[in-house]
Amino acid sequence: WLFGKDKMYQIGLFGYHALMTNASWKALCTMDSDKDGLSNGVELGDPCCHWEPGALASGDFEIRHNLEYRRWLVSHPSHPTKRNKHVHSFPQTCAEEYDVEQYKRIFHDFYFSRLDEPMEDVPWSVVKMAAFAFMILQLSLWFAFGGLGDDLFTRKSPLSTGLRAFLIVLSFLYMDLSSGVIHLILDYAPPFLPIIGGLAGGFRYHHEDPTAICRISWFEYASHTHLLAVVVLFVLRLGPHSRGLRFFWVWGLVWSHLFQSAHRWTHFPPDELHWWVTGLQRMLVLSHERRNLMQPQYLDMMTLEATWSTTRIWRSNSRFCLDTQI
Repeated sequence: WLFGKDKMYQIGLFGYHALMTNASWKALCTMDSDKDGLSNGVELGDPCCHWEPGALASGDFEIRHNLEYRRWLVSHPSHPTKRNKHVHSFPQTCAEEYDVEQYKRIFHDFYFSRLDEPMEDVPWSVVKMAAFAFMILQLSLWFAFGGLGDDLFTRKSPLSTGLRAFLIVLSFLYMDLSSGVIHLILDYAPPFLPIIGGLAGGFRYHHEDPTAICRISWFEYASHTHLLAVVVLFVLRLGPHSRGLRFFWVWGLVWSHLFQSAHRWTHFPPDELHWWVTGLQRMLVLSHERRNLMQPQYLDMMTLEATWSTTRIWRSNSRFCLDTQI
């Protein structure tokens, strides 16, 4: 019952057709499972039905491969979708090579289409404000009475310069790996999972509206990390800990906020960012919005790779696929 496995869901039309065709994309692509006037291929970004399972396993997506044409604004092939002339009209013919420049332009227009909308008025969260207040209070106490200022900024600290440099690098690597793993979990977590499924659903909203995280304040976006920060700081406060361990986690707070900021910057156009940010993006120290054109799309967007994988899993575990409602 914890994972909702006691519930039965109706299988979507696309799911039925996947079973009927033995999950053959060549057959599924030309079908219109939900009878909305858009073929399954158009809805899932492959209007010319070129894609094959595992075709991109050897490298990043490139439009020159003439495989799926679109990895954004894909729609569920079991749910009727209204035709969008700016999305569903390309390519105009399957007899020619895909137009790379047109592809990039359409992607750019989609990516920043809502950037000029007003900032969203997000209500203050009592939980997030309490977490932020606890974090500031604990750090202030360590600065005032625990020698944290010396550890961070002076040579009076019992921690050697070499040890502090090592802990800073180690903290960076740990937080970088952790943030990447958390990002992947939230990208791919099934919605029926308790707690995580709900968090993942909210997190993935900016995949459909890339500038959603640009239309909220930096504090509102960064405050997601404060809930986890409180857990770490509270555990450190409960019992004795070394100054080195505390130094490691305080730098972890710094890195986590920088990583959050860097993720947000990838959703801004370059001309709205500071010069030093765009400079780091050009040097590939930071990611940029063009990398999102190259990255694999997400499960909630129902891309071809995800759809094919799900139908294959269905054949070996029908209960899992019943819950995915494909």
